[in-house]
Amino acid sequence: MSNKKKYYKVVYNNPLYGLVSANVGGPRYRVKYEVDKTVSSNDGISKLFVFKTLADAMGYATKGDTVYECEITNPETPKYMAYYVSGDSIEEFWKLRKSKRSTKKIQVLVLPGTVYVDTVKLTKQVWPEPTPVKPDLTRTPVDELRRPKKKRKPWWKFWAKT
Repeated sequence: MSNKKKYYKVVYNNPLYGLVSANVGGPRYRVKYEVDKTVSSNDGISKLFVFKTLADAMGYATKGDTVYECEITNPETPKYMAYYVSGDSIEEFWKLRKSKRSTKKIQVLVLPGTVYVDTVKLTKQVWPEPTPVKPDLTRTPVDELRRPKKKRKPWWKFWAKT
């Protein structure tokens, strides 16, 4: 993945599957992502969608989505928009993309800033900003070396005996 330009991928953190494609047409087309691992489409004929700018990616992201900076291969900016009709398969979408004219009704459009790519490698979470893990400052390595203090009786127990 030698492309130096920054691209952005919107993913959803699914509790069962981990990081997966955001807003896909069903489980058959769900692509599972991992940070620092190269991923391609499940079916081998389609491409993955990324965004040129962070603003474009955030405009597409919904509640629960995460935006990652990514490395990609073979970027292709659509010169014309292809669409698919509800009920058609994603394979039909890619067939329509290759033809410059379509007689089908437009139902789903490719958003501005979208780029088609062959592979994606998530590199860094950029939105929402990851919360840093705070170190436990209550215990230090020196505390581990000290002998534990003996438990002392409360003062009132001494007072009661005298």
